[in-house]
Amino acid sequence: MKIKLDIREETYILALIYIYFNLYNIFTFQGVFIMTNTQYFNRFFEEKDLPIVAWDFEINGIYHAINSDVVIEAIKNTCGDEALKVRTHLRKLDFANADILKYLQFLAYAMAATNTELRGQGI
Repeated sequence: MKIKLDIREETYILALIYIYFNLYNIFTFQGVFIMTNTQYFNRFFEEKDLPIVAWDFEINGIYHAINSDVVIEAIKNTCGDEALKVRTHLRKLDFANADILKYLQFLAYAMAATNTELRGQGI
């Protein structure tokens, strides 16, 4: 069954196809979907399959115990500029084949230090 279209209908359909592909290119980069930070972090840690490691810190006489799962969950819940910085740093570490757990340990210490500082302020 053939459908005859007049020139206006053909132009309209071609315009819709053109708009569709241009919108597709805006939201993709060379056919690859640009991931949000949450999607990136989920995929990154899923592919790394890191072991659960526990770290102990004593900061200003306060004892802290944090494991890698807590840090990874905190990373997944970051947003904005902080998420972009963590994402960039993880990408650089991964490219250099560096130890991701060392970076997570650094972040765990920062989390513990922030918690200690907030406790000192009565928060």
